[in-house]
Amino acid sequence: MLKLSPEGKYADVMERALYNNVISGISQDGQRYFYVNPLEVEPQVARYREDHKAVNPSRVKWFGCACCPPNITRTLCELGTYVYTRSGDEVHQHLYIGNEAVFPLQQGGQAHLLCETEMPWQGRAKIVCSGADGLRLRLRIPSYAKNFEIRRGGSPEPFTVCDGYAIVQRPLENGDILTVNFEIQAEYMAANPRVTEDCGKAAVVRGPLVYCAEQIDNFAPLNTFCADTSAAIREEKSDLFGGIMMLEVSGTRLDVSAWDENELYRPWNGTKEVPCTMKLLPYFLWNNRGEGEMLVWMRAR
Repeated sequence: MLKLSPEGKYADVMERALYNNVISGISQDGQRYFYVNPLEVEPQVARYREDHKAVNPSRVKWFGCACCPPNITRTLCELGTYVYTRSGDEVHQHLYIGNEAVFPLQQGGQAHLLCETEMPWQGRAKIVCSGADGLRLRLRIPSYAKNFEIRRGGSPEPFTVCDGYAIVQRPLENGDILTVNFEIQAEYMAANPRVTEDCGKAAVVRGPLVYCAEQIDNFAPLNTFCADTSAAIREEKSDLFGGIMMLEVSGTRLDVSAWDENELYRPWNGTKEVPCTMKLLPYFLWNNRGEGEMLVWMRAR
């Protein structure tokens, strides 16, 4: 789609898929794989219910004849082909991931781009141009970006916006350094009420990352939690997995202590909820610390 019509909305979908759907399929040690990407897992349900048989509560080892794991490897190996598209001497940069690229120019010579980035945790990237002059750059403005700006050599760089991209007005020259800055904020997302499974629920995203709750950081059952969407989402740096951004949301939790675990039904007499917080981590990292419940879409008010 980006080759046919370079519009930012296509790159938004591509980026979200790469950061969440693709890399969640492989464990951090590279030894185990998911074949589906569930948005909610309760191990005892997934293990025994026939309509959940495709949902594994833990990643599985490499099969004797595996199709999906090699596709993950292939996708990651060709990641460089997703970063840019070009038309003549005009280049669209879709993803702010660390990379080096070489572009032959129509008038001769080559332009080299080096991108250093703090994505996906912070909206900052530095693009260094070397080699021949004349490359024209269009930089994607992510749909979640706040206060997007470009600087060249430390000074504000004027740009116009078209189809979700910032068009840098002046061609790049040897030695130019562009810095891209934008704010990333955690926020609640809602689904169209016609999506029955998610009606009345909310998910939390931060930039390109979808977040989820895991039992190891919280409690069970996770579905007893109800998020207060009017309360601020708190960010917390964590040393887990080499350094990530954790989130914490506020709300209430159904008081299950009033129920005997063998009591399936009783007359309705209202519900008791107690104040509670829930910790969230990026979805692609779930199930790397043992088996347990996981939840993306939570009850919300």
